[in-house]
Amino acid sequence: MNCRGISSVISAALLVTLFSLVYVSFLTYGVPGYCKEAESRMIDNFIEDMINLAAEGKNVIATGRAAGAKVSDRYSYPTIPLFITPRAAMVSSTTYDITVTISNIKSPEIAIPNSITLKGKGVLSTLNLVYTPPVSIYIEAGIVAGEKIHLDGFILSGSEIQLPLFSGGALSRQLSPLSAGGSGILIQNNAAGNITVQIIGTKIPRDAWVSFSRNTGLRVDYSSNSVTIHIPPGTYVFRAGLASFITGSTPLPPAYLYSRTPLAQTSPGTISVNVLDEFFNPTIGAVNLSCAQPCTIQYIQNNQLVTVQNSATLPPGRTASATVTINPGVVTVISSVNRPVGGPYQLAYLISR
Repeated sequence: MNCRGISSVISAALLVTLFSLVYVSFLTYGVPGYCKEAESRMIDNFIEDMINLAAEGKNVIATGRAAGAKVSDRYSYPTIPLFITPRAAMVSSTTYDITVTISNIKSPEIAIPNSITLKGKGVLSTLNLVYTPPVSIYIEAGIVAGEKIHLDGFILSGSEIQLPLFSGGALSRQLSPLSAGGSGILIQNNAAGNITVQIIGTKIPRDAWVSFSRNTGLRVDYSSNSVTIHIPPGTYVFRAGLASFITGSTPLPPAYLYSRTPLAQTSPGTISVNVLDEFFNPTIGAVNLSCAQPCTIQYIQNNQLVTVQNSATLPPGRTASATVTINPGVVTVISSVNRPVGGPYQLAYLISR
């Protein structure tokens, strides 16, 4: 072999060696660095998707209309010619039980207990990355938080206390209104001191609650899996509800009645009530009417006028209405709905003539 041939072989070997070094170097440092940059964008998109999920749940509760929710289960890595990169970063999601109790309250509109406990679900989603540690995001009562930081959502918004919760065992791309579409009720502190909102079963880390307190200015007490948020005394619109990941869910049973007509009237009096669930949202229920003394009750059923004496069960619906006529005197008329627990909820009307 002549010198020129040997030189060509050596040059080729050097080029192969150099290419190998460059390839190995890029595979060792370049690909991870490139993928880490992609993972940074994935994390931003993941956080944005979770914030949008919380916002969509709140919107479903406010409007009472089903809506699609962006719930991604993977985020793709970029491709690099000649190099193998991971296919996707996977998202694992679950829901978990939380109990929210709002205490030291009364309402100028509806007779309510001093303390109300509502049950629903929180959401935990984790983005599992290849080159970066996993990122977990929590959603509870509209609050979106990471491991150490409050990202979005406020229980107190202006003059409103908002407690949007989820329902269902697994995330889906469709949210249905299980308890939704209400206008809320007015509440006030019942006694001196703050209104408190306690979340039992919280998985949001303590540092994130510290961040929430700093961002909102609200006092937050944290203990194990429980957190208590203190809301200053005042008058607020209280809105709550359930956005369900399960379609076709049965509406919640009735728990309250909201009077649309005065509680004191002259005969013939019109009694009209809205039927509300435990979250104070519209639901369907049969309303019972009964008079303490003789009376005549008239209502519409199947487009026909029905006339009965002294008591009646009005057709199930979100609203129930009837006309009550009495003889001279004063008659107490009780409207009520049967609740699953706690006995019936009643409203008393005084009809005079």
